[in-house]
Amino acid sequence: MKRVRLILMLLLLTQWAVAQCSICTKTAEQLGEEPAKSLNSGIVYLMIMPLAIMGFIGYRWWKKEKEVMADEGTKFFNRGS
Repeated sequence: MKRVRLILMLLLLTQWAVAQCSICTKTAEQLGEEPAKSLNSGIVYLMIMPLAIMGFIGYRWWKKEKEVMADEGTKFFNRGS
């Protein structure tokens, strides 16, 4: 239940989490409404690849730790044999 709540919060709050540096904010204000939306989309587009790489590394790390823990558990139970 905690996971479901956390996932729902993350999904709902990400729409409000559009951030820019001060230089990008000034540029967006000068350009107008439509170019500012495009600038925000570009920023999000540029964030996708680093986040995907970090997510992939985290996933592989988690899977490897899970395998190590499973191996240690079977070794523990097979000691008496």
